[in-house]
Amino acid sequence: MMDIKNGYFLVKFQNKLDWEKALPEGPWIIFGQYLTVQPWTLAFDPTQAYPSVVMAWIRFPGLPGYLYNHKIITEIGEMVGKVVKLDMNTDSRTRGRFARLAVYVDLEKPLVSHILINGRKQNVEYESLSTICFHCGRYGHVENSCPFKNSETPSEKENTPSEMALEFQNTTKVDAEKEHRNFGPWMIVEKKSRRKIRDNAQNPLNDQQLGKEGSRFRALNNKDMYKEDFEGFFARY
Repeated sequence: MMDIKNGYFLVKFQNKLDWEKALPEGPWIIFGQYLTVQPWTLAFDPTQAYPSVVMAWIRFPGLPGYLYNHKIITEIGEMVGKVVKLDMNTDSRTRGRFARLAVYVDLEKPLVSHILINGRKQNVEYESLSTICFHCGRYGHVENSCPFKNSETPSEKENTPSEMALEFQNTTKVDAEKEHRNFGPWMIVEKKSRRKIRDNAQNPLNDQQLGKEGSRFRALNNKDMYKEDFEGFFARY
């Protein structure tokens, strides 16, 4: 492996089977970030900007059971981007509440937040794309710093209502705007912590409740607690 410019790494495989596994079996997620793997070509230039089209995992939460079919789910996924692979666990329904696919998405364009299936709105979730703007739908920045927000023109500023009118308008329409937004937090897959909730943190016991013998085992409980944290740290990656 050779570290080259702009975050690129050049990897040479000794075994063809390893190469065949690394290239098509992604997307690979390392420390919560996508590792894009592409075959080397003569046209490759490490000084050029990083490619905006990446392969990412998406989910269709709450997809009706009668749609859990390879061909059907692939056609649905094509509405989001070119489908590369389908999670094999999806067809056996061991995944439970969502279908999972790997598709190509262009991070410079607004992400698809939902699609329509037989007139029904189906949300789209993205794995390991935690920085999504809920204003423009693009990856890489948040809504507060969105460069695509429309700035007011001088004519708009002259026709701007008074502060009291704006306050009244905002309070009456803010809920309606949230309901009709095209992008929102539902697009981001929530990471579930693998650490268990500590009983003694929620229900602390004092020395009198534990007694002399109980206080002896407190050190063992703390030891197990640290072990759990240590193992959980590695389990997240």
